[in-house]
Amino acid sequence: MTSHAPIPPRSRAAFWTAACVIVQTLWTSAAPAMSYAWYAHAWHIGNTTISAIFAAYPVVVALTLLGLGGMSDAIGRRTTLLLGLAASIAGVASFALAQSVVALFVGRLFMGLGVGLAAGPASAALLDHAPAGDRSFASAINTCAQAFGLAAAAIAGGALIEYAPDPAHGTFRLLLLLLAALFAACWVCLPRTERVVSTPTKLRTARLSRTTRAIALRAAPPVMSAFIVGTVMLSLGAQIARELVHSQNMLVNGVVIASFAIVWGVTSLVAKGAHRHRAIRAGSTAACASMLLLAVAAQVHSLLFLILSVVAAGVGYALLFLSGLALVSEHIDDQHKALSLSLLYFAGYAMQGMTALALGMAASHVGLREAVTYGAMAISVLCALTGFTAGPLATAAGDNAPRQPDDRRAA
Repeated sequence: MTSHAPIPPRSRAAFWTAACVIVQTLWTSAAPAMSYAWYAHAWHIGNTTISAIFAAYPVVVALTLLGLGGMSDAIGRRTTLLLGLAASIAGVASFALAQSVVALFVGRLFMGLGVGLAAGPASAALLDHAPAGDRSFASAINTCAQAFGLAAAAIAGGALIEYAPDPAHGTFRLLLLLLAALFAACWVCLPRTERVVSTPTKLRTARLSRTTRAIALRAAPPVMSAFIVGTVMLSLGAQIARELVHSQNMLVNGVVIASFAIVWGVTSLVAKGAHRHRAIRAGSTAACASMLLLAVAAQVHSLLFLILSVVAAGVGYALLFLSGLALVSEHIDDQHKALSLSLLYFAGYAMQGMTALALGMAASHVGLREAVTYGAMAISVLCALTGFTAGPLATAAGDNAPRQPDDRRAA
């Protein structure tokens, strides 16, 4: 790993605290992933309802990013992150006490609000406190932190559902304790006084410069493709393993899903310096292969093909997300970091919500196997299109070029 100049302890603490906040955004997002199959079986919930519960989260995240994406640029990272963590604590508490589907919906709404408030500012805080100002390193830590959060959610959730005395609530009680500790860490470690710019709290792309806005829009396709692939694994992964592959042990299923995150994290570290449009093409190829393998796994009920699909998905997600994030981070307007990153996350979460709803409705009408098979084939086509346009996209965005002074003029 590249060596970096020493940084002040306070800045180092702020950097790693922000990384922990990113860990919790994915852990909070994925915490119910292993529980969906349990809810469906124990509470007799249909696929449409399960998908609606899942989709409520990215929809709220997207709306929060749309309305409040630039908040931390205006009122400070620390205040915004504390508000986001408080909302996540409320959402996780709702799951920890849930006795009905209504409580699950309420929990997902608060989780979405919390992650929507925290995702952009936490990524911006990583850039603020990156060692030696190394944005490529900060982007790699960002993706690795997300991967760790997802892996922890899948393994802890699978183990507690399979072996804990209270499978519906155990994983959320553990997460609630971790969130409370993280809230305290943010209170202590994040700077109380930050330079505040005169940015309205609403996310309005017209307030970004023409150059920054164009880069964000061109970086969106690989991020959206990554989120689509991730949606399949998170919203239906446990149900696919249980109902189509007939793997009944939830810890085993959690480890399979966690391997998606582990591969994603390792790939992010290895590929952090890769040429952007080549990485997007390679990621698109891996994502296509993943979806085709998933279709085969659903048809022949093969755990081996499911594992291969999950591994390929991890590679594809890492390359696509890391490339899109880096295209924005390396050319970003310093005064609108959170605003620009929130725009990118908005595109991904909006696509995640639509994908989850579409797959859930299809599973209710034609069955889970057919929905997974045809949905995976359609997603593979979208990923192929992302790879096909990678060259023009990256060239237009100034792939691997030094960051230029921002054009302050509003379009």
